Amino acid sequence: MTLGSPPDNPIPLAPRPPGRVAPTSPGEEEAPIVRMPVSIGFRIAGVFGALFTITAVAWVVAGMGDQRHPLKAWLGRHGVTLIAIEAVAMLGGTVLGMFLPEPAPERCQSDPPSPPPAAS
Repeated sequence: MTLGSPPDNPIPLAPRPPGRVAPTSPGEEEAPIVRMPVSIGFRIAGVFGALFTITAVAWVVAGMGDQRHPLKAWLGRHGVTLIAIEAVAMLGGTVLGMFLPEPAPERCQSDPPSPPPAAS
C-alpha cells in the first residue's frame, strides 16, 4: 500500500440513519443525537462579549488612525462608558446563565419519535 491509496482490506461501514450516534462499545445501541439548548443567560453573555470585542478592537484601531476621525472622537467621549456597560452585561449574563435552569434537551428533527412503552 502506498501513501494516498485506498487500504487493501477496507472495513465496510453500515449506513446509519441521520441524527444517530454510533455505538462506542460492543453491545451498545445507537443513540439519538440530543441538542443541549443554551441558557438565555449565556446567550446574553455571548452577544455582549461579541459587542465588547468589537468595541475594544474599534477603540484600538481608532487610536492608530486619523485623530480627527468621528469614531475616535465618539469613543473618546463614550468609550469607557460603553466598555463598562458591555462588561457588566457580559458578567451579568454569565452569572444569570449559571443560576437559571437550562431548558430541556431537544431531539434532532430527523429522529423518529420514541415508541410508547409496552403495556404489561
